[in-house]
Amino acid sequence: MRLIAVDCVADPSCPRAFVNGILESKQFVVAQDGRLEEVYENFANSLKNLPRHDVAFYLKEQILSFLSKL
Repeated sequence: MRLIAVDCVADPSCPRAFVNGILESKQFVVAQDGRLEEVYENFANSLKNLPRHDVAFYLKEQILSFLSKL
């Protein structure tokens, strides 16, 4: 059995409600050109510097991109 889940909110109800993520396994995907891509690491890097404006749109796009690569 394989379970893939993402639990995230753009604006938590408590300002200190952020947790440190735990990554139990990493997912590798072979790109069309044969290179290996580390999907989670790319996703995490995209969230390091959130834009000041349109944060919800940016997060949505990053999450959809991440899920489409699994």
